[in-house]
Amino acid sequence: MQAGRFDEAAAEWRSALDADPTNIMVRQRIAEAMAKTGDVDGAIREYQQVAGAYAANGLLLKAIAVSKVILRLNPNHTETQRAIGQLYSKASFISAEDEAEATDPNHDAEQHLYGSLPPSMASELSQPGAAPISEEGSVVDDAGWGLVTDSLEVDPATLGPDRPTSALPAGSAEGEPQQVRLQNLVPTPLFSELDAETFVALVSGLTMRTVAPGDDVVTEGDMGDRMYIVVQGTVEVYRNADGDTPERSIAEMTEGAFFGEMSLVAASPRLASVRAQNDVVVLELSAAILAALNVEHPSLGDAVMRFYRNRLLANVLRSSPLFQKLAPQQKQRLSSCFRPMSLPAHTVVLEEGQPGQGLYVILRGTLEASGQNKDGERVVYPHMTEGDVFGEIGLLTGNPSSATVQTLTTSTVLALSADDFHTHVMAADADVRRMITELANERMRRSVVARAWDLRPS
Repeated sequence: MQAGRFDEAAAEWRSALDADPTNIMVRQRIAEAMAKTGDVDGAIREYQQVAGAYAANGLLLKAIAVSKVILRLNPNHTETQRAIGQLYSKASFISAEDEAEATDPNHDAEQHLYGSLPPSMASELSQPGAAPISEEGSVVDDAGWGLVTDSLEVDPATLGPDRPTSALPAGSAEGEPQQVRLQNLVPTPLFSELDAETFVALVSGLTMRTVAPGDDVVTEGDMGDRMYIVVQGTVEVYRNADGDTPERSIAEMTEGAFFGEMSLVAASPRLASVRAQNDVVVLELSAAILAALNVEHPSLGDAVMRFYRNRLLANVLRSSPLFQKLAPQQKQRLSSCFRPMSLPAHTVVLEEGQPGQGLYVILRGTLEASGQNKDGERVVYPHMTEGDVFGEIGLLTGNPSSATVQTLTTSTVLALSADDFHTHVMAADADVRRMITELANERMRRSVVARAWDLRPS
């Protein structure tokens, strides 16, 4: 009875698709209905066409989400992930750039690119034109290009113990790969740093979740051990209410946003909560899965560390008053000047009373700062961990370090030398120099007050 109802639904959706062949959401409904009637292979074929349309239109995360549904229906299926990986891997973007540069030195890297997809992902792709993209960079879902969250939750286990299984081989393409015009194709953080094999491994390790409006993805204070990527929808970052302090909204994130990446480097409490504002789809990667994948694909761990480094630096350059007046191009040049330093435990990085060597951002590990108070007693200040910055007071004031900073554990820091700071920041322009001078005077005043009250200088 139920199967008959879903057969009727599939037929109705098929009629709707005949009327609007480019509507990706309708095709997802067909795939969902076919899976629920027990036609697993038919559902996979429809989902593959959906994934191909997303991939060809620059919607990588949506294509990955659909490929996860296919894996749920047939865990041995690899064709879809491999095809997506070939389009979006690092080598693909390099070769596309080389080819475009050879034919037109003044080319626009986002235009006139072509790629190959197997017939199972492109035979019914009538190249409907570019998906409509909003000013924020996300797809306009009400134009027929959104993910249908119900179709993402298809699970063959719900079909009962006698459910059919897929008979499709891991690679089910028949015929030659088809050339398709690639629209809106731009590198995607992290994914486009990987070779095709590592790309497929990462996709296999991702977990897809749908989150209902009002539900938290992560909760402030909970220990974090995984990173999230917003595939569809909007999430709000907020700080929980605390006593007389009301809940405070910090930011909104939409499609393509990453958060929680620090948890892949070191388990730590969440600094804020993240809540779904509407129906949200996320991909998550746990530290445990990353560690397991890294055994066979060590380049994945390296790529995640580069991604984490770049994200952390971008946050520091965006939020620190030291760099707020710099133009985006200046921040990009400055970012390349930070150098990683691997430090054993109990290494002194700064010594009280000695000239400062630069500014430091902690990537990994725990460091301790200590200094003498007004009575000559040594005071240990709160520990510093991932994301903390130190050494800025010496750069701003030119005075010797006001505290000794040493590593408590094996640590990695990013160091910006004093010379690079003065070259790229102080020499930027008059407005930047004036702001830095004002900031230096304020930091010096706060440092004096902090030392008098046995508080850590900031």
